[in-house]
Amino acid sequence: MASLCHSNPALVNDVAALDTPNAIREWGDDKYIYVKLAGADAGVVGKYALRHTDEPTTEGSVTMTAASAIPEALGSVADPVGVFVKAITAGYFGYLLREGRGTVFTDDGVAEGDFLVCDGGTTPTFIADTAVAGEEHAICGRALADDSDVTHLVTAEVYCRG
Repeated sequence: MASLCHSNPALVNDVAALDTPNAIREWGDDKYIYVKLAGADAGVVGKYALRHTDEPTTEGSVTMTAASAIPEALGSVADPVGVFVKAITAGYFGYLLREGRGTVFTDDGVAEGDFLVCDGGTTPTFIADTAVAGEEHAICGRALADDSDVTHLVTAEVYCRG
């Protein structure tokens, strides 16, 4: 069983590690992973994060910027670590939703009940898209509502493995 987060995940933006990177923690009924955001871009609420390259200096890090971090070719789906529940400053630490109910940023084409994948697009976009045939291995959530407004945010059941 995972232990508890050191603070409410929606409030965490730590300049220094206050938990163990890659630790899986619980808050309520949800599971989170504690990570460092590598790269130059801040984490955006609802967007997915991908595992950074496996270099020893980046262990426990995720990225929003490095195309090389997407294990599949650009234009295909990726295997995310989790979803940002709070904006995290580049170089800071925080929790990503790994398993549970949360808000996911979509491509505006998601309907209630759709299985979701993290779409790499032609550049890393880190947003949810509806899974299609051949992407079953990369499903990382299920939409609980239609994406029918301008925010591109939808409530989803998230289950990441990356």
